[in-house]
Amino acid sequence: MALKVLLADDSAAIKKVVQLSLQDLGLELKSISSGKDAIELARQFKPDIAFIDVMLPQKSGYEVAMEIRNDPQLKNVPIVLLWSAFMAFDEAKYKKSGAQAKLEKPFESKALRSLVLELAPSQEASANPLAQHIDLPHIEFEIPIGTVPPVKKKGEKPTQPRAISMRSSRFTCPSSKDDQVLP
Repeated sequence: MALKVLLADDSAAIKKVVQLSLQDLGLELKSISSGKDAIELARQFKPDIAFIDVMLPQKSGYEVAMEIRNDPQLKNVPIVLLWSAFMAFDEAKYKKSGAQAKLEKPFESKALRSLVLELAPSQEASANPLAQHIDLPHIEFEIPIGTVPPVKKKGEKPTQPRAISMRSSRFTCPSSKDDQVLP
């Protein structure tokens, strides 16, 4: 099931960051730039989570959050208020709005994902469809390189084949002089 996100923000850049950061959750994103229209869209769309900029035209994000919180159909929708680093954030209005969290713009994808997984926890299993059925173990294994002929320069002895160890998605060549770690 897709993660339904309501984004009330007039920035195309923020919309793109949200889309890219949450795409593996099967994102269904509805975006709007007006505070007045955000309430109606929320009623029609019934989002799993709402991200609302505090500086929306026609109605502030604080007011939109309060209306969503007071709407019987939407009262359980988690709300995250967004604000820009260059402007003041009103803590009193934030607390009064009923929003569960706040996120300062610009933000990192990791912070956004963390909020989504915390506030809409049913979405965590959606990131990996198998996760709801099994526990995925941490796996370590070695891949022998016996099929690759040793490299030798003219007049040198051939080097012995090495094994590659894979731990936590990083490749190492433990017998190499350089012990170079590859991403």
